[in-house]
Amino acid sequence: MTPEHKTVARRSLLLKDCPPAIAEEVMARGTVRHVARGATILTPESRADDVFVVLSGWAKLFRITARGGEAVIDVLGPSRSLGEVAALRGERYLVHAEAVTDCALLKIPATAFNGLLGSCTEIRAALLASTLHHLEALVGQVEALKVCSGAQRAAQFILSLVPDTCGRACTVRLPYDKALIAGQVGLSPESLSRAFRRLRAEGVRVHRREVRVDDVPALAAYAEFREAAWA
Repeated sequence: MTPEHKTVARRSLLLKDCPPAIAEEVMARGTVRHVARGATILTPESRADDVFVVLSGWAKLFRITARGGEAVIDVLGPSRSLGEVAALRGERYLVHAEAVTDCALLKIPATAFNGLLGSCTEIRAALLASTLHHLEALVGQVEALKVCSGAQRAAQFILSLVPDTCGRACTVRLPYDKALIAGQVGLSPESLSRAFRRLRAEGVRVHRREVRVDDVPALAAYAEFREAAWA
């Protein structure tokens, strides 16, 4: 692993609160896996023997519907983890995962965690924190789907990209294609385009992958933004 990869991995919920020696031990048992855009990372048909941390790029989690379509569950960027719940229970993975862009992943055998669960309270706390984060994000998304308009959900996604250091106005870049963003926020691509047009009245301009927000606090108030839903 490169020093940059270690820094990203240490920011994950799985490792950030672990003692340095424990984190180093876990990372030393893992391997870096490079995955090309469009490649499969895991499927529900495979046994969950490994936990993954995204080091670079983006990966989507999805389920296949009865009609053969994709239901996007989440899209994970650097420092996000996947597969930990199923791996620690010794079951099959719950979802499909696919690289949205070229990715680097830290692949950690579940045994690296299982061997420490009995003796390391920090590992137990980290696994609980990671699981609760996934649950909180899903609850936030369900709430947004039930009570927020399509334009509000599109605004929430844009706001999730705004860095903490941003001032009142900000320009961000969409990290992946709009069709995937549409699936993530529960809209068709056509409805997402209409939502972006609706947001012009809220000071948002979308040009290809670039998004200009004139007033971030005002947009957050309009969107009833909660970061956990799309982070």
